[in-house]
Amino acid sequence: MHRKKKIGFFLLAIFYAFFGYIIAVNVFNIPDGVFNKPDPDFFQRFPIFYPSYNGKIGTSNQVIIEVNVSASGRLVEGKTATISAVGSASPPLANNITDVSLTFEGAEPAYNTSYTSGLLLYSPNFGRVDLVPNNNCPTHPTGVTLDLILCGSATNVIWPIVGAYAAFLSIDLNNGKSLNETLSGYKISVLSISFAQTEQSNRINLAFSAALVSFGVLEGVNIVHELTEEKRKVVQTVSSLPKRDR
Repeated sequence: MHRKKKIGFFLLAIFYAFFGYIIAVNVFNIPDGVFNKPDPDFFQRFPIFYPSYNGKIGTSNQVIIEVNVSASGRLVEGKTATISAVGSASPPLANNITDVSLTFEGAEPAYNTSYTSGLLLYSPNFGRVDLVPNNNCPTHPTGVTLDLILCGSATNVIWPIVGAYAAFLSIDLNNGKSLNETLSGYKISVLSISFAQTEQSNRINLAFSAALVSFGVLEGVNIVHELTEEKRKVVQTVSSLPKRDR
């Protein structure tokens, strides 16, 4: 009986230690690399073309902007993200550019849909980066560079609403006109905080289920061990009896 109690206490200690570990890494959000892996940093780099990409690079009147969007962890609503852009342009358009602005506009409905009116609420325009002609720009495109460098600085933005955002390009010319184009093929997806929280809750449920299964397995092993011991004792007792008492 003493051995049985020791095994029982040992199994309970293992269960509570494992359960406490799960609570620590999930509820208190302590990263451990197993149950609560830290989210990788968000980084998205893509080129945008004006006019729309036709399979050729380096043609006349072409503008190529390289956009970088980064954030610590997942890009969710309310998270600060850094947007930077640098580009280049080819003549004769390059000779007439005064500045270029890049913004992101709501390309798809956000999750907050107005069911009462039947209308879809789209994300607002957000995240503006301005680029100006400057061949002495400290940064250059990592890809193809055309005749004129379009230099842009990094800006920090906070997307307040969930949704998908497409790049909108506006090119101002020295004659007062503007060339505008929405590039719907390149989108930044902003997730909801509740989505991330649901994933964490699923991890907790999975870990808790694993703890219960582990405890059940250990307890099952203990029961099998006890039954084996009881059977062994019975056999031993019967074997020790005189033949006439069996």
